[in-house]
Amino acid sequence: MIYWYQENLKPRFDTAAKAMVVASAFSIPMSTAMMSISTGLLLLFWLLSGNFGEKFRTIGQSSISLWALGLFLLLAIGLTYTSAEASAAFDTFGKYKKLLFVPIIISLLLSEKWRRAAIYGFALGMTIILLISCLRYFSLLEPRNDPSQAYTVFKSRIAHGIFMAFYFYLMVQLAIHNKTWRWIFSILAALACFNLLFVNNGRSGYVVFACLLFLLFYQKFNWKGLFSAGGALTILVALAFFTSTDFRDRITESVSDVQSHVPGEYNHVSGIRYRIEYYLTTIKVMKKSPLIGHGTGSLATEYKIIADEEGLRTTDNPHNEFMMITAQLGVIGLFLLCGLLYSHWRSSSRLDKEYRHIQYGLLVTMISGCMLNSLLLDSGEGKFYVIIMALILSVPMSKEQKITNV
Repeated sequence: MIYWYQENLKPRFDTAAKAMVVASAFSIPMSTAMMSISTGLLLLFWLLSGNFGEKFRTIGQSSISLWALGLFLLLAIGLTYTSAEASAAFDTFGKYKKLLFVPIIISLLLSEKWRRAAIYGFALGMTIILLISCLRYFSLLEPRNDPSQAYTVFKSRIAHGIFMAFYFYLMVQLAIHNKTWRWIFSILAALACFNLLFVNNGRSGYVVFACLLFLLFYQKFNWKGLFSAGGALTILVALAFFTSTDFRDRITESVSDVQSHVPGEYNHVSGIRYRIEYYLTTIKVMKKSPLIGHGTGSLATEYKIIADEEGLRTTDNPHNEFMMITAQLGVIGLFLLCGLLYSHWRSSSRLDKEYRHIQYGLLVTMISGCMLNSLLLDSGEGKFYVIIMALILSVPMSKEQKITNV
């Protein structure tokens, strides 16, 4: 019976697990329920496929897996000394369990066929979202009830903008490396740019898009390309500013908020004003316990103490992943988070040019996005990062091409 299971069912479960990686990639921009089902089945099939000795050896040889496990382990240790209530601490801890999908996907050792299918799966999901969003913008489909999120589909305008910025970058990369379908990818990249700047009003997406545009020009023209990127970005921003009311209002509002910010004054609700206040107050939280932080899930508790003293608005999320981790786990946690990102960069440098450039784009998306949001904490954005990053790196070391230049 055991022999029959090993010979017949384990290979099928392994194939099913790989298929769920593709399904999970497709589900990233879709509903939370679809993502939960696909990642849940991925975990189930991974467990049923067995071969744990080989899987653990693969994980042990993967630096990115070890960094992800190290950060997750430190979050678990943070539960033992947290200043938060147990329910809040475990709730925050649960939001970081997505880190476990890094070693899980890495251990599957996806072939080129599966990796390519997963990337195109994500691209297909984003293409569907792009088309629905544009149809809503042109009143061919009913917009959402919330005016600020009218043209998004399943995600918030923040997540929509971040995903769309990376999708634009991905379409450009696919156009560069795929001559047969270049015109299709180029059209989709143009539509994504239009959607990002003229349809969606999430400012995080604007920032990520700008960073990715500089990366694209640097990859093509080296340092000289940065000047070209600046010129292209200036033209795009000017065009959007003078033709898109939403874009102009969001930029004007941002400048006004920075200039007129007064801590504790909430007559005008604004993400920029809140972020400035969150950052300054979270720094005070970090200074109280710089080495090990206040424990997993402690940000809300420690933040409230300072906010009540100074008459500020309370929060459980500073909208900056680096601050979020440091407040909870101190500089040790920040070291592990930066180590994860550094390992991502180092591991990506060994891939072939197309995959390497896609990974660099994902890394820039993550770093720039984490400066304005807690992306690893957030459900959709965090899974987006760990799934795309891990599936591309899920390849035997012997097959990697050690290329270090961008």
